[in-house]
Formats: sequence, C-alpha cells, structure tokens
Amino acid sequence: MGLILLPLLLFWLAAIGFSIRMGYVLLSGASVFPTVLTSVVAALLLTVLYVYAVYWRFKGAKELWAFQIHFSFLTNKVSILLFLAAVLVYFYGQAYWDIAYVRASMFSVAFAVSTAAVVGVFTADAFMDKYQIWKTH
Repeated sequence: MGLILLPLLLFWLAAIGFSIRMGYVLLSGASVFPTVLTSVVAALLLTVLYVYAVYWRFKGAKELWAFQIHFSFLTNKVSILLFLAAVLVYFYGQAYWDIAYVRASMFSVAFAVSTAAVVGVFTADAFMDKYQIWKTH
C-alpha cells in the first residue's frame, strides 16, 4: 500500500512547501496585521475545519478499511481541485494580484487543503482508536 500512499503523501508535502512559498511571494509586501495575519489565521482555521469535516463522515462507523481515511484525505477531488485552482490563479492571474483578498485567499486555500491532507493522514489511526473503529484489511 505504500506504493500508492507514499507518492500521494509526497505530492501533498510538496504542495505544502509550494503554498508556503506562494504565501511568501504574495504576502511579502503586504502590511502585517490586516492581510498576513488574517490569511494565516484563516488558513489554520480552514485546515482544522477541513479535517473535522472529513472525520465527521467516519465518526459513526464501526469498522473501516485500514487505509480508507488516508485515501479519503489524499484523493479528495474537491481538495485537489481547490489546490489546482489556487495554483492556476497564482501562475496565470497576475492581473488579480493587486487585490489583497485574492492574494490572501490563494494562500489560505492552498495551504489549508494541503496541510489538512497531511494532518489527516497522520492522525487517522488516533481517530480510529478514539472512536473504537475496527480496522479491516
């Protein structure tokens, strides 16, 4: 299973690195309080909300496949599309970079989605133990 999960995990780890670089490039000239602090707090809040939203689907389960939660985080179509949309606006939407909200949302969405995918993978076993969900193979 590592042959499938590891490349996906490496993709999302690279996505975290790219989103941090994107945030640095986009928010380096902005004032600290209104733009940078707000976008970082929004990104962290979106990360937590996304992780809880995915876990909410599995909360009532009695048994799950061992890697079902991992795959749910790593191959979620909505999160992949949101990350790709933020990256495409970063590369092809330089005309919109003058708007502070666009810069902040590009960083917040890209960072939140990529970070939530990695956090969800590493906390899936703790979630299954907490809610006493059996692992099937």
